[in-house]
Amino acid sequence: MSNDWLSCSRCGKSYEVSVGQSSKRGILRWSASLVCRSCDEQQELDGVGLPPPELRSTIVAREGVRVLTVEPGADTISALRVLQEILYLSDDAVTSLARNLHGAVLAGTPYEIEWLLGVLRSRGISASSAAEGGSGESRAVDLAAIVPEDWADKWMPSSD
Repeated sequence: MSNDWLSCSRCGKSYEVSVGQSSKRGILRWSASLVCRSCDEQQELDGVGLPPPELRSTIVAREGVRVLTVEPGADTISALRVLQEILYLSDDAVTSLARNLHGAVLAGTPYEIEWLLGVLRSRGISASSAAEGGSGESRAVDLAAIVPEDWADKWMPSSD
């Protein structure tokens, strides 16, 4: 996706962007406000799943990255099954996550990781999160790199 849509359609200047994430009824959502300070053009956007990369990078720059860790002693097979189920992960993606089960498994925005923690804990799986260290040594897989592009269209929370 190009960054053209982050430029005002009226005057061509860059929008000031405010973006956030939330969940409602267990569904991960995002919303954004775009305001042109030059001509006062405004746009509101929202969606389900992960925000577009340009907006997600704004969240990461503002809030940092968190990593999800499956706790020692947790049922790792169940953890992988739950992650595969809710994220519609391919077998290859699950294999890459399985390599990291004794450390940080997934990386994402703080809200994405908190959402995943809630899902795992609701299924009885012990997990935790922490700020990603600035060393760049984390082997955690970026959530956006492994979920299919049509994930938000497929995913519906369970009714339990």
